[in-house]
Amino acid sequence: MSGNFFTAQSVRFFAELSLHNNKQWFEEHRPDFEEYILTPAMHFVDVIGSTLRKTIAPNLNAIPKIDKSIFRLHRDVRFSKEKSPYKTHLGIFMWEGEGKKLECPGFYFQLSAESFMIAGGLHIFTPQLLGLYREAALDEITGPALEKATAAVLQKEPSFRMQEKRYKKVPRGFDAGHPQAGWLLYDGLAFMAEEPVGPQLYSSGFDEYVIRKFSALEPVHHWLLNMTRSDRY
Repeated sequence: MSGNFFTAQSVRFFAELSLHNNKQWFEEHRPDFEEYILTPAMHFVDVIGSTLRKTIAPNLNAIPKIDKSIFRLHRDVRFSKEKSPYKTHLGIFMWEGEGKKLECPGFYFQLSAESFMIAGGLHIFTPQLLGLYREAALDEITGPALEKATAAVLQKEPSFRMQEKRYKKVPRGFDAGHPQAGWLLYDGLAFMAEEPVGPQLYSSGFDEYVIRKFSALEPVHHWLLNMTRSDRY
């Protein structure tokens, strides 16, 4: 692997974009975006994706293109009060499964001027996936397996935190006294670790650092992958 991806210039680009979030500035600095953001992002997807395929996710979709594994920087402002045209962070997502990209479990990386995030799972369930999740969470076999998988992630990588619960009460129609009812308070299942930008980001071993974090997510990734299989629909 080649561990160097992002540089101080990558971070500086987002710091300056935050101050000059307009089309004119971006077009004037498009070469910087391509050199310091897009090119290292493509390298990240190639290197990290290749390693994950060999280790924990053999059918991983890691496609080093914008609108594939690399999220576009342009914001859709049509229905938003916030009219800034560009996101001030880079988002990368590599996913595994038969469904649409954001309906599959995967591995996420985000970089801004202040911090970077390493995360994984399935952040928001569609209505169909939410039904499958609730069924699996309450099942006598897959429910305890979910407990075991999440515990294994947190034991292996204590820096991860689980996403917050969506609901305050068990949804109507479900038994609040069920031993696994607590899992019904979630509308997604993801883990994340965020750190300030610093020497770790620029180190030659950053690839190994990212892989170690992503690898810790394997139990939950495989649980979600099994839950979303097409033959369960």
